[in-house]
Amino acid sequence: MATVCAMSPLPRLRAAALGFALLALALRLLMPFWWGWFDHADDLPFVVYFLVDFVAPLLLATLPTFGGYRLVQRRHARPPADFEITPAGFVAPSSPEIGYQWILWGFLVGGLPVTERSPDGGRHLAMDPFMLVTTGIMFISCAAAVTWWLLRGPRIVLTPEHLAVRVWRTRRFAWDSLAPGGPVPPAPRQHQLALLVSRPGGGHDQRSLPLRWAYVDGTFLAWVIRHYAEHPEHRTAIGTAAELRRLRAALGHPDHAPAAV
Repeated sequence: MATVCAMSPLPRLRAAALGFALLALALRLLMPFWWGWFDHADDLPFVVYFLVDFVAPLLLATLPTFGGYRLVQRRHARPPADFEITPAGFVAPSSPEIGYQWILWGFLVGGLPVTERSPDGGRHLAMDPFMLVTTGIMFISCAAAVTWWLLRGPRIVLTPEHLAVRVWRTRRFAWDSLAPGGPVPPAPRQHQLALLVSRPGGGHDQRSLPLRWAYVDGTFLAWVIRHYAEHPEHRTAIGTAAELRRLRAALGHPDHAPAAV
């Protein structure tokens, strides 16, 4: 089980993101019904029809969800100089930014059911057997794929043996394969670190380590990676609370600040 840093906002933010994603799903499912009255305004100019029939309900369904989550998430937008402690090692979990993906996918999945106009002027689900089966398969498949991706999530893991970076797939870099002296701490608004990884035949290849989806301070992460690449004697302690305290104490010391290393 992971040990999260004290008073971590991640559980609350994940719960809020899930709630707003379900709200986006519900609003998108209901959109054809509570906005269906406009289907008969075919005599209006196309631009007006497009704005009122498509843009307006789209905004009414997305602004409360994205905007609401933004209000909840913005106080925790700055990632911490910290890791979760797990049996595998130190973990930088998925950033709260991924909550926006949850909301987006909730909205998109809610748009899969097909509706058609009713004789009374309203709308109802298309009852054609083929459409119902197709819609059901697409809905279940998309919901399962999205749930798998969002629950799995991107993360960065530091173990005694390697650095693992998981986005769509997991890449592992042995500590001894990383070139000393790097990576360089990121510049403001920079969303990746550049890792220099040794090639079997000599020389190095550059690999990108994404920061946007990991909840960890980029400068802190760059310094920690560099520290373990250059100090193999400290790798065996990765994943312990004492080692994390040592890292954070060293980071706060002027002689060990990332810019001075």
